[in-house]
Amino acid sequence: MKLSILKDFLQEKIFNAQKFTLSKTSSVPLLQNGLIQVFDKKIAITTTNLNDFFYTELKNDTNEEKNNVVDIKKIGEYLSLLPSGKIDLEFSDTSLIISMGKTKATFPVIKADDFPKIPTIEGKKHILEKKLINDYLSLVIFAAATDESRPILTGIYFQTSDDNLNIVATDGFRLSLVTKKTKETLPKTIISAKTINDITKLLNEDQDLEMTISETEKMVKFDLKKMEISSRLIDGDFPPFQKVIPTQHRTKFIVERDELLRNIKLSSVFARELSNTIVLDIKKDGLYIKPKSSPGDDSIMYQPIEMEGEEKIIAFNFKFVLEFLSISKAKKIQFEMVDKNAPGLFREVGNDNFIHVIMPVRIEETNV
Repeated sequence: MKLSILKDFLQEKIFNAQKFTLSKTSSVPLLQNGLIQVFDKKIAITTTNLNDFFYTELKNDTNEEKNNVVDIKKIGEYLSLLPSGKIDLEFSDTSLIISMGKTKATFPVIKADDFPKIPTIEGKKHILEKKLINDYLSLVIFAAATDESRPILTGIYFQTSDDNLNIVATDGFRLSLVTKKTKETLPKTIISAKTINDITKLLNEDQDLEMTISETEKMVKFDLKKMEISSRLIDGDFPPFQKVIPTQHRTKFIVERDELLRNIKLSSVFARELSNTIVLDIKKDGLYIKPKSSPGDDSIMYQPIEMEGEEKIIAFNFKFVLEFLSISKAKKIQFEMVDKNAPGLFREVGNDNFIHVIMPVRIEETNV
């Protein structure tokens, strides 16, 4: 069977699909590949890592049928090196030949019989509005854990309460919470942060996200119009995040984000040698940022602040502060704290829908 298609169109689909395959080091070689199906004048591409299933279609003129499993990553690399234009795909029981003029490449195929089928997901449809996706999800995703030893912390927690949608992520050292008014009533759901991150990269900026949650199948399906992504929900109880969020403060200051970001980077040059710890020394006359002290070290970064309350010190892992400030787009940041051993609370000035909490590094006064 032979058919023709625009190279760039197929390459885009292959590029998206390969994000949902298993790595070459996995113990399931079949899932390092992708399933290409030809039927009903369509070319369908399916990939899975068993937690996520990706599906997309391309229109074509052929009425023939073919199911082949191929090395989709190698095909993607090959297509990326070809010029734009029309390519021919020739399927057989043993190979897929991709040709452009006299240039051609042969890719072996595997029978599709054992390739996993995408589960049927039925349930209530929910809409995440484009503004929520574009303006807020990135403020949460980065706070999720990447360490699989505690799977529950690798997810984003969605919860509705009193007409509010709470979206939360934490890795045990920091926490991000977005709270938005909503007409949707979502069941308590934990979705892989990696999956959410991949999906946001595939969405157009002007596109709402439709998702169907099946509590019986423990899965969620995302409809991206030209693509469908299904993902297994993370099972378990999300930590009681409200207990971590400070409800009062003794010290508060407002600071320019860009300047604070630069000063944290400057201090990190020295803090990398001292357990990545930086100290915020909050004074009436300004903020003094310095690495955890060592003999003969007097490196200090200063910037003016709008300060209320008591003069305090608090220490953080600079990487956590740096990542938050890099993700935020606010012009000014508000910081609140009770004491040096309690969590620090960061807000974006002008954005009442978001808070970020970072656990402090415990230090002695003599180490400051």
